[in-house]
This record gives sequence, structure tokens and C-alpha cells, in this order.
Amino acid sequence: MRRRDRLLRVVGATVSTAIVTIALAALGAWLVGSIATDRWRWSQFLWWFPWFGYAFVALPAGVIAWQSRTVWRRRLARLACVGIVVVVAIGLWRDVGLPRRAPVAPTLSIVQWNASWVNAKNGARPAQELHDLDADVLLISNPFRLFTKDRTEAWRAAGYDVRQFGTFAVVSRVPILDARTLFANDRIAALECTIDATASLGQAVTVLLLDLPSNPRVARMRVIEECLAALADARAAPADIVAGDLNITRGSHSLTVLAPDRRDAWADGGVGWGASWPRPIPFLQLDHVLIAPWLEAHETRFIDLDAESHLAQRVTLGAKAP
Repeated sequence: MRRRDRLLRVVGATVSTAIVTIALAALGAWLVGSIATDRWRWSQFLWWFPWFGYAFVALPAGVIAWQSRTVWRRRLARLACVGIVVVVAIGLWRDVGLPRRAPVAPTLSIVQWNASWVNAKNGARPAQELHDLDADVLLISNPFRLFTKDRTEAWRAAGYDVRQFGTFAVVSRVPILDARTLFANDRIAALECTIDATASLGQAVTVLLLDLPSNPRVARMRVIEECLAALADARAAPADIVAGDLNITRGSHSLTVLAPDRRDAWADGGVGWGASWPRPIPFLQLDHVLIAPWLEAHETRFIDLDAESHLAQRVTLGAKAP
């Protein structure tokens, strides 16, 4: 009996040590991922793993913190508990936005959505919901059959200009001054569009709409380098707004390389849960509206259109006071 008790104690101690070790390793991986983000291919996988996943892996250490009889193991477990609290606090701070005061100055409302090649039948409901959002400008990636002939006529009857450019569509009730496809290949595509936002923002606004590859095995920095080279070849000027399904998470190093001095509209004015993929239980923000320093996002919300795999986001923009 004593031998059995000793064996159980050894097994229990081994399991407890393993749990605490795994918890500390998970928290260490979270820390490394948060610092390195997607600077390297190996670090982007640590960065993409959701913070609540790290907290969940470390959670069993919390039980050991209060039940372990070994001082050193109990201290390590309590250290893991502190780490869990830090991870959860930072995660909620980054991904949950509180309601904001309604803006007083004129604003421009933009909706960005990756329609994921929706077909004509499945596009009926999201097309109506997009219309009901009553936005000034809609930036749609991969619209495919979203805008059928009848739907296009309905949008135009409501005062919108509907233009499709291969893998992109721009729908606007403020004048579209110019639009051109910069490049489009089997990996990346880009559209440059200028809209007359003088009435709301005091000047015309240049929008760069991008669609970047989703293959998780491809290093994000390599994608950005390829994109920047293509933009340079197309002689694209710095855009006031960079938007689209970038397949890059908010806060990533690659976003600062792609669009220096541009802020994520959700980080600026986010309300609610800050993730766009995968619908209907999103945990990563892959879709972005990045804005120039002279702009500010009064409110940004992700909206479920009950179609395809991405949420749409509605951004209310204003010009900063001089």
C-alpha cells in the first residue's frame, strides 16, 4: 500500500510539473509572438495563435498553484497564474472596443468586405444588408456574382455608382474621380481609386484596395515585399486609405512596413469584438482599413452579413481638426 501511495505521489508530482512547464512554455510563446509578430515566418505562427488559446493552455496551472505541496512548484504555478491574468487583460484591451460618442463633424462612412466569390443566389441577402447599411462607399473584394444586373440597377437607382474591376468592386454615392487596376496576378491584386470626399472630409481621398494571399505557409513579410515592389512598378502614390482582406493580423510588423504612418481604423475607433475571420466565430482580424494621420476613425464595427467566411467592417471617418 505504501509503495502504491509513493508511486501515486511520484506520478502526481510528475504530472503537476509537466502542467506547470507547459503553462510557462505557452506564456513564453505568447510573449515571443507578441514581440516578434510576423517579422519572421516562424514567429508569425506564434503571433497568430489566439491569446485566449494560450490562456486556456496555461489554465490548469492555476489549480496546481493552490494544491501543490511543493514550494517551488507552487511558486511557478502562481507565476503562471499571473501570466494568465496579463494575457487576458492585454487580449481584452486589444480586441474589445467600448461604445464611443457620436461625431459632430461631417463624416464619411466606408464598408469593406471580402465577399469570397459569392454566387448570385447566395449574394441576394448580403447585397440587401450592404444596401441597408447606408454607407457612402463600399469596397468589396472578390464580388463575383454579388452585383447582378438587377442589383446593380437597384444600387444605381439609389444614387450609387457601381464599378467592378476584376477581383474588386467600388460602390459609391460620392463621386469617383478615378480608378485603375494597378496589378492582378494569382497571388496579389491592387486597385487605386480616388473619390471626391470634399463635402465630408474637405478633400479628395485616395484609396488603395488590396487582396493578399491567404496561404498560412507563406511568410507575411515576403508577401509585403512582393506587394511593395509591384506598387513601385505601378508608380502608385501613397494612399490616404489602405483597405482589403490583407490576411495579416492587427498589430503585425508587416502592416507597418506596408503602410507606414497608417493606423488601423479598428484600433483607432473600434467598438465590440475586433475580429473578422472566420465567420460565424471570428478570432482573427484579417480585414483592415488603414488610415492616414490626417484622418480619424470615429467608430469601427465588424458586421456579420450572414454569408461566406468574412465579416464586413463599417468605418465612420472624419478629418482631424487643424
